[in-house]
Amino acid sequence: MQPAQAPVPASTPAKPGLVLDFENLGTWKRGDEPYGSLTQAAEQKHGGSYSAKLSYQIPQVDKHYVVFMRQPPAAIPGQPTALNMWVYGDGSGHFLNAWIQDSQGEIRQFTFGQIRHADAWQAMTLSLDPAAPWPQAHISGPDNNTLDYPVTLHALVLDVAPRAGTTSYNGTVYLDDLTVGEGAGPGASPALGAAPASGGAPTSGSVSAPAATSGANAPSAGVAGHIVYTAGSGGTTDVYVVNGVDKSSWRLFANARQPDIRLDGRVVLNGIGGGKNNIFSISLDGSAETMNGRHPEDSYPHWSPTGGSAVFHSTIGDGKERIYLQWDMSRSEEPTPLTISGVSAFGRLPIWLDSRRVAFSGCDYWAGGSNCGIWTMNNDGSGQPARLTDRMDDHVTDSTGGTVLYASQATGNWEVFAVPQSGGTSRNLTNSPGQDTGATFSPDGRSIAFMSNRDGGWGIWIMNTDGSNARKLIAVAEGFGAGWAEESLAWGP
Repeated sequence: MQPAQAPVPASTPAKPGLVLDFENLGTWKRGDEPYGSLTQAAEQKHGGSYSAKLSYQIPQVDKHYVVFMRQPPAAIPGQPTALNMWVYGDGSGHFLNAWIQDSQGEIRQFTFGQIRHADAWQAMTLSLDPAAPWPQAHISGPDNNTLDYPVTLHALVLDVAPRAGTTSYNGTVYLDDLTVGEGAGPGASPALGAAPASGGAPTSGSVSAPAATSGANAPSAGVAGHIVYTAGSGGTTDVYVVNGVDKSSWRLFANARQPDIRLDGRVVLNGIGGGKNNIFSISLDGSAETMNGRHPEDSYPHWSPTGGSAVFHSTIGDGKERIYLQWDMSRSEEPTPLTISGVSAFGRLPIWLDSRRVAFSGCDYWAGGSNCGIWTMNNDGSGQPARLTDRMDDHVTDSTGGTVLYASQATGNWEVFAVPQSGGTSRNLTNSPGQDTGATFSPDGRSIAFMSNRDGGWGIWIMNTDGSNARKLIAVAEGFGAGWAEESLAWGP
């Protein structure tokens, strides 16, 4: 669909910074995909008397989104670097995007992030950064990779995050109080989320510049959600869960390591003994245990952004470590090797980035193998791989909102670093004399959990995304196993 050139924008609302409050819905035209409606609603509102009700019924098709174009577009005052909007979520994990038109007639898509919270109002933030990765994209008009102010809101978009085995996606979200805000700015990671309001699980977020940590004496308050981790001494480890609110913990799976958790709380992990030497998935309450892999050599599984697939590395066949994809994680099936230019992606410790690329530690064997570090590539092997770091022992641990977290010994001990998915300058977020590794974003993207022994004993620590306010959540007296340097936390709802 090619949007038409927008007419003269509507006048700026009288309240400073306000773009739309939906007290007067105005006229919205649905795009070519007839998969929903945008109407005014009184049953849910964040402020005033009304909100906008976005209902969608989207089949499993190639163009799995619905677009609502405002006529005329809504004026956005000033030259903001971000937009803020209150969203009453449905927990679907689908993307809420906006099309922004600039003064040259160019329309670009930016994102508020994935709607991961349910049955509660929560502020979500969109960064107006043309350099951000997908779902930021050029839609129509001249493409000069910049925003020429003044700009207008051209459309709102609900874009499905597909799930294996799902034939249709139906739901409703409410939108209210769209205002200008301050984001990370061009070239930085987009801010995709904000602190929750009225409860509920949060959305994705950003990483900003590093600052000094506050040390072990900071208050150890609880945090929302559940963190899964490996614990054990020597070569025997189990996977545990800690409730971030009350700090209670329990063993989820014996003889296992390397867990990852998806949006609905299901955990994938690597079984390493007890007759379960394979990749398994299991619900947080211990139910619905499923063997997904077929080879005991499979290691380090990580969910795809949609939760229907997984990536891992394995030495099946000839003993060489390669990156594999298992497309349907609802069952056990043979994995597909990741290749580039017909050559296997030799590497290890992979994760599936939220941009839908795969990141792993390895070398460019498709081009001779002389350049090593963390590489990213499309999950179908198309396009060109990109190198984020240049140390072979660096390994990626999580990503959100265009930012990658990774562990590195570049400073002489393990530290948590952040780097844009598109490449650029890395930032040391921990910068302590202890060992800090295994970092993961919180579901709202506004906090980071990591493993550390900085106070003399192992534990799970929490910090802000800029590295500030580090505080210990729980102690893990037995440690994270002999292979702790390659373990990673995972934080879910």
